[in-house]
Amino acid sequence: MKYVSFNLGKSIFYYKGGEFRTDQPWQHQAVYHHGDYELIFCLQGQIFLTLNQQQLVLKPHDLLIVPPYCKMVGNAKSPVGTAFYWLHFLPQERAQITEQTPASIAPMINAVGQSKHQQTIFLPLKFAVANFEEVTVLIHQILASTPPRPYLDDRNLLTAALLIKLFSGTATTESTRADQRRVATVQEWIRAHMSSQLTVEEIADHNNFNPDYLTRMFKRVLGVTTRQYLNRIKIETASSLLIRTGMPIKEVAANSFFSDTRTFLRRFKAMTGLTPTEYRQSNREIHHNNPHIDPQIPLPKQIEDLIDYIPENGNLK
Repeated sequence: MKYVSFNLGKSIFYYKGGEFRTDQPWQHQAVYHHGDYELIFCLQGQIFLTLNQQQLVLKPHDLLIVPPYCKMVGNAKSPVGTAFYWLHFLPQERAQITEQTPASIAPMINAVGQSKHQQTIFLPLKFAVANFEEVTVLIHQILASTPPRPYLDDRNLLTAALLIKLFSGTATTESTRADQRRVATVQEWIRAHMSSQLTVEEIADHNNFNPDYLTRMFKRVLGVTTRQYLNRIKIETASSLLIRTGMPIKEVAANSFFSDTRTFLRRFKAMTGLTPTEYRQSNREIHHNNPHIDPQIPLPKQIEDLIDYIPENGNLK
């Protein structure tokens, strides 16, 4: 499997991004990435691509990292309704792409974050995102953010946070792999049986665990208790519905597995610091494009001043 490594000891520069939707069969045009990296995060439908002669299919929840200096072109038409986020960024140090096995990558992953000198993260070039709602909300926040000043852009920090979040979701070690498999199985069961009445005891009983042991295992693997995970799922679902639909607040609460709107309002404000309406308004404006709009956004001057190589991408002639 191919992995790309990013050094987060220096700033990551957000370049451009948006959300693509198509209301007709669509095929990606031929483009060439020079100095920038692109994340393509499939939300709906399928995306058929050829990346340096390798054919790929992105399905919902799949994320692809497109490295610089490569040709990308669509090799088949995507169905109506296909949607994805696209986001370009530039690391200050040129990243490395290597072929790794699980055994060879494990020691490097284990070392990440253990000291100030170990700030290089590793991500597969293509993988399925497990925490779909969480990553969706974070990308949307990046795209909706407006920098207050030319040289103070929170999108750079948010992009670095996104890479860390993706790394945390894919990194595994030998010592935690068994627990991760067990937790992943329980997570899938929760998503399939989620309701406003679902309890920790019910989850544990249906998955043959003691409730206290299940909570300790969730805490060990995910960093949160089972109950906290349930609440997080609800808030992430609500956040996704608020930014991706025009659904009324009452319906958002019901579709996010809250028993009543008042409880939803209280917990959402406690976790996000905003009311649902404020949250929706603050994350409303992002760049949208479709088959009729080809976004070409100039490189911001402050990024041009700070990097040694300048990205250029666009249609291949």
